[in-house]
Amino acid sequence: DLFTDFLPFGIRIQPQATGFIGVVGQHQAIATSAHNQFAEGRGQVLHGLVGDLKADQLRDLSTEEKIPHILRIVGVETMSGRMKASMLEIEQSIRTWPQLASSVVLGGGVTCDVARRLLLGYGLRSGRYFIDPETLIPDRRDEATFHEKSAATTPFFPYRPYASFMRDFEKQVLQPSERALELQRETLAELVGDAVQAPSGGNMQAWIWYWSNRRLFLLLDAERTVKLVDYNALGTITGLGAAAESLVLSAHAKGLQVRVSAFPSEHFPECVAAFEFFEKEEIACEPHDFDDLYAMLYSRQCNRNKCKRIIETSKIQQIRDFAARDPEFGMLILTEKEKIEALGRIAGATDRLRFTHEAYHSELVAELRWSPEEALAGRDGIDLDLIGLSASEQAGFKLARQWPLMRMVSEWGGGKVIDKMVFDLLKTDQAIGLVTAPAVTPASCFAAGRFYQRLWLFCTQLGIDWHPIPATLYSFLRLGPGAGIDMPKAMQQEVGVLYEQFRQIFGTGAEQHGVMLTRLVPTEPLPLRSYRRPLHEVLFFDESSTHTATHKKLPS
Repeated sequence: DLFTDFLPFGIRIQPQATGFIGVVGQHQAIATSAHNQFAEGRGQVLHGLVGDLKADQLRDLSTEEKIPHILRIVGVETMSGRMKASMLEIEQSIRTWPQLASSVVLGGGVTCDVARRLLLGYGLRSGRYFIDPETLIPDRRDEATFHEKSAATTPFFPYRPYASFMRDFEKQVLQPSERALELQRETLAELVGDAVQAPSGGNMQAWIWYWSNRRLFLLLDAERTVKLVDYNALGTITGLGAAAESLVLSAHAKGLQVRVSAFPSEHFPECVAAFEFFEKEEIACEPHDFDDLYAMLYSRQCNRNKCKRIIETSKIQQIRDFAARDPEFGMLILTEKEKIEALGRIAGATDRLRFTHEAYHSELVAELRWSPEEALAGRDGIDLDLIGLSASEQAGFKLARQWPLMRMVSEWGGGKVIDKMVFDLLKTDQAIGLVTAPAVTPASCFAAGRFYQRLWLFCTQLGIDWHPIPATLYSFLRLGPGAGIDMPKAMQQEVGVLYEQFRQIFGTGAEQHGVMLTRLVPTEPLPLRSYRRPLHEVLFFDESSTHTATHKKLPS
């Protein structure tokens, strides 16, 4: 392995030890690396790109495990696009490092020329030099021939950005109950602070909370939805339902009674819910059946790690029993190993499709936070450090961020490394749950979100974390209720086959619609948690409210 894969690395070490001149050629966007120690004195191996890495540290690594080191040696920024794309296919559609014979010969010739001139005493500077025939003689074919474009000719969903509807919404007359309380700003901040601990699709937190006329409105922030993959914003609405449930639990913990009205105005579908608060119980106030779950709000976590411990059968039964208490919604739980592995192949394929179709890829890239600094600055999205990736998987993710690269992978029919990564994760699981609803309307999805938040908090009580797998169900929703609109034909065909396999695995009937697919994983301490946006970005107040002096008006 050292000779075949890391011969250039070994050769580069020798000048360090002996003081000789070192010249090594790399192929694919030909890179020649020269170090003239006679002229410039001793320097760092590979110009310092690998730090203190030693050759013997690489001997026992698999080809896949060597990828992060190879990327440091070769240089991600200077690799050719085809080389980057090929990196994702190692041990998938190709066995080892891709090398074209023509590039090898060209690299050898360039290296020989540099060595000749060094030996003749030319004053060449140490460094890395690049010759890329594909840049010098580029491919002029129209990019459109490489991929099928999405025909986005219809609106993604009927929801408008808040600036488009808020002025009219503020004028509408929604009279509260005579006994509804006027809450202080501090109380509202505590309520909403608890509510926004709820999960949301891609951690995009697409909620706006607006206090006006003794009502707290929960509004959908359409600009924060993943528009293409999330058909009709149904996934986003389930997240708003989870936030609503958290707010109810918070109100009860503070001694308040609360009434929830889902979608209170047919003219404003962006208004997902309205809340009124009372001192004493009123008609249609929320029951107190689940008040004990409030204690779990800040313990609930999304655990994306591989399953390392056994979940007791008794706990699986407790989850089933808790879910069965609801007459409308339920949870189907897979525990059979062969079914879980079959589901892993389906989930892997749907994730791959997001990476290998341009519009879906664009939304996925925007949803991820690629560095700790980016995650902290935005306080939303999915922090790459929370996904639990190995060094080689993280390197692959960062390569897959680039659409021109993934376009090539798509054209090759590749990307199976994504299937494998998801399959390898799910095959460690002992239980996977599917939350079901009687319909996939906005109102039903909102109620389903409330249900799954209760269920998730109950699992937290039992010492079981969740890891939602939303892309699979999102794909099925766009193909089914969404009639495949804005989904490329090839993608429709593959998703259709996957959906039939999915239905057979879970045995779902016509009245059971999946709204949340999740791994069930034994709780473990996690070093990081997802960020939440600060309250001043999500909680706003009507300027004509009683406490105008301390309240902030919603921006327009």
